[in-house]
Amino acid sequence: MALGNRARGLGSYAQSVYDEGHYGLLLLSAHDALVAACAKDAVYDSPQTFANQAQFKDMAAQIADHLQLEVAREQLLRDFRLGRSRTERAYRAWALDKRLFLNPLNDLGPYSIAARDVLHLPSLTTDLSGGPGPPVGFGFYNQLKQEFVSARWLCFEGVSERRAHFSDHGTYLYDTLSIPAYSLPVEKTKVALRMAYSLLDKIAFFINDYFRVGLPEKAVSFRSVWHERRGDPKPLAPVFNDRPNWPLRGLYWLSKDIYEPAFQEVAEPEAEGLAELRNHIEHKYCQVHEDLGIGYSRFATSRNGAELGFRIGRDMLEAKCLHILRQARAALIYLSLAVHSEETARNANRDADLVATMPLWMWRERHRL
Repeated sequence: MALGNRARGLGSYAQSVYDEGHYGLLLLSAHDALVAACAKDAVYDSPQTFANQAQFKDMAAQIADHLQLEVAREQLLRDFRLGRSRTERAYRAWALDKRLFLNPLNDLGPYSIAARDVLHLPSLTTDLSGGPGPPVGFGFYNQLKQEFVSARWLCFEGVSERRAHFSDHGTYLYDTLSIPAYSLPVEKTKVALRMAYSLLDKIAFFINDYFRVGLPEKAVSFRSVWHERRGDPKPLAPVFNDRPNWPLRGLYWLSKDIYEPAFQEVAEPEAEGLAELRNHIEHKYCQVHEDLGIGYSRFATSRNGAELGFRIGRDMLEAKCLHILRQARAALIYLSLAVHSEETARNANRDADLVATMPLWMWRERHRL
């Protein structure tokens, strides 16, 4: 049943993407899961669940009729180069293994075809009220992507570097007798966590503008953008009621994993602790220790009795950074697919007005001296 449900999820994922190549490879993986669910040695926990096997076989046959399976499999398994230098290859292999590329195919596994951040917004149709030029959404999503990939690199450096950096030489610090971890790699990990966490509120600003939610700027956050400002509990904003946009619903439920003081009910058990960690890194005192089995906890108080410090082991900090990076990646993917779903619906309901096209080309990185 787990394999069958995985296949159903991959099938829905395939229906949500706008890239035909990704569509085919997601369906291939759905097909393989269905075949495994129908194998002779497949285990079902009851006769009722075993009855689904016939449906799984039909679904697999439908995909096989629709898709050139071996051609798709050859594409998925093709060996693509991960980079020129040893460091770049190690970085991309690490990001593939951690499922951190902005590429739906990375959800299928660490396949080298997925080692590029190819996901962006689909084609957008808009009026000219914003002036000439491409819609602002493309530039906004550009910035979100760039901040994410930069945070991902900083995290990689933070978790992979263990030797002292020359920038730390001559930095006179006192030994507080608690085996602290003071180094540039530790600070890179902190910066990566902060950058990834901040992306969620920026995505909320995108949602507020694109879906015309209407919240004032200072009221927008990743949890608040879905709700009206008044009420206890705050009701869902009318713009989202019964909206048949499944990726957008996924983004809404992802927001439930983020803790905010005004929205304390969360689906993720560690959400409050992660929010507290981010708050201490951003505004207070977060002391990182070399790993000695330390989780994280509050410690130290200021002279007025307020909580001042937050203690965390280095391994735990790295795990929290990876967790929030995965959350940010999921949010960026959901956002792209939600816009695609919305554009499809808007175009289907749009009157036959004159629409002019404006092609966009890939930005080329400037050569640096």
